[in-house]
Amino acid sequence: MKKVAAVLLTVALMGTYASAGTVLFTSANPTIDLAAPLPVSFDVTVIPTDPLGFDTVDFVIGSDLPISAFTYSDAARSALTTVVDPPFFNSGFYANDVFGGGNSTAGPRGAGGLLLGTITLDPAGVDLSIGQVFNLLVDASQDGFSGVSLGGGALDELNGSVGITVVPEPATLTLLGLAAVGLLRRRRSA
Repeated sequence: MKKVAAVLLTVALMGTYASAGTVLFTSANPTIDLAAPLPVSFDVTVIPTDPLGFDTVDFVIGSDLPISAFTYSDAARSALTTVVDPPFFNSGFYANDVFGGGNSTAGPRGAGGLLLGTITLDPAGVDLSIGQVFNLLVDASQDGFSGVSLGGGALDELNGSVGITVVPEPATLTLLGLAAVGLLRRRRSA
């Protein structure tokens, strides 16, 4: 079962556009272990508010961490007639980013949500410290592209972010826990 790391909400329905949406980033482990900083992956899902769905989606996902991959899901490949494949990496909107999207010529898709794909971030070679937070960001006001539309209308903005926290390795957590128990016992006996 995946934990929801954060919800990215569309903050603006502009004019009389047909559709907007929510982007969910979900991950089984949305943290980076300081002792073994392995790549972390997030599923990227768009959930439109329009019950009909959308027929066009464009996105730029920026990150403080290097992006090692973005892979479209089978669901996105079958729902969308075309996708930007391969997606463009490091297009210049953010220090690290990926630009992608697609459309459907067969009518609205994604009613109830569409898993667009999986993004993988690689902390190798990055200076890390406990408690440090790295961001995964979608900001249409900055990139001018991220959004969804229905019926050929203008894109409605997608905005938001999720944080990935650096945590101590399990052995450190265990030692801290044992120290806390020892202090509590000592305090009670005094």
